[in-house]
Order: sequence, then C-alpha cells, then structure tokens
Amino acid sequence: MEHQDNNQTTALTQTAESHAISLKERCEKLDLCNPANISQTFSMVRTQQDAIALQNSGEPCMLSIKRNSGDGGKKMLAMIKLNIAALDRFLHLKNPLSEEEIVFTSQQIVEEFGGALTFADIHLVLKDAKAGKYGKFYERLSASDILEWFRTYYDKRLDAYADFSMNMDAIRYGDARSDQHTLARLGYALHTREDGTQFIALDQKRVAEIEEERERKRQEELDRKRQEELDRESD
Repeated sequence: MEHQDNNQTTALTQTAESHAISLKERCEKLDLCNPANISQTFSMVRTQQDAIALQNSGEPCMLSIKRNSGDGGKKMLAMIKLNIAALDRFLHLKNPLSEEEIVFTSQQIVEEFGGALTFADIHLVLKDAKAGKYGKFYERLSASDILEWFRTYYDKRLDAYADFSMNMDAIRYGDARSDQHTLARLGYALHTREDGTQFIALDQKRVAEIEEERERKRQEELDRKRQEELDRESD
C-alpha cells in the first residue's frame, strides 16, 4: 500500500512539474505566449489561484524574463504588444488603439506589474476583458482602461495570494492529509522538491476529472429540464 502511495505521489509530482516551466525555457519559448498560442499554453489556468500555483511551480514573472532573456526583454514586450493588439481587434472597436498606445500600455504593464505577474496573469486579464468582465466598450479603448484592469486584477490577486499562503501554511503545519484531500477536490496537489521545499501545483489528471464531473452534472441538468418540458407538454 505504501509503495502504491509513493508511486501515486511520484506521478502527481511529474504531472505538476510538466505544467511548470523554467526561466530558461520560458525565455526560449516566448512564442507560446503569442495570441495564437497563449490560450492553449495556459489552458489549465482559469483563476488567480491557478496562476499563483503555476508561478509557485516555477513559471517566471515578466521581470525575471526581461532580466534573463538576453535581449533586454524585447521579445517579451513584443508578445505583450501582440496580445493587446489582438484584444483590440477582438473587441471590434470603432476607434482602435494606436501603435503608440499599445507600446505605452505594454511598457507600463511591465513597469508596474513585471515583478509579480506572469504571462498566465496577462492571459487571465485579457480573457476576462473579452468576456466583458470589465464592462463593454463600443467606441474606443484607452491605455488607462487596460492598466486599470490590471490594477484591479492585481489587487484581487494579492488577496488570492494571501489565501494561497495560508493554505500552504496549513498544509505544512496542520492536518496535511485532510488539506491534501481539499486540494485534490480543487484540482491541485502538494509536491515536495528534492531540496525538501514544498509547492502546490495544478494536477492535470485531477482537473480533467473535475471537468468531466462538471460536464456530467451539466448534462444531467439539461436532461432534467428537457424532461420537465416534456412532462408539461404531455399535461
């Protein structure tokens, strides 16, 4: 039984580490963060907690990429610009952002949030904007609008990080078995590195199971509603 548990832990660790990316890898694979790829690259990141867990697993912040990319962060900045431009096109605004506004916005994002946020966070902010979570824009979008989205996101992320840290402390010093069950229900797993430090990361297998369960319940609800309609029609 113990041998089986060890095998499961090893498998979970390997799965979690596969989602993390080293600083060197991220600098080499920035194309994975362009508008065509970013949704797939961070497909498992759906909440701020997910982004924090991924960063805790090794996903580097923008400032780390800038300092270690070898080009002073030029390609990283280009990826941010491409994503903002793609958002601007997606919104079909009457007066699109100018190139100057896109450059300024991208630079400000790095300057204000580069030491804390990753490309996973950028993905979440822009995805929420596409979903209308920051309001609707018809005529135009300004640099200040986008930066305000990031400030709002960052403030909420600070709270999410505090919760994440408390959960991590509870796991380290509390009932580890119980807390790991809680993590599993949320799609995370606790892992231990070779140096003994611990980190929380997404567990792809568990996330897939959660998604399957959600889809099953959604389908059951649809079937129930259809049956209710049929029952009413028959009456």
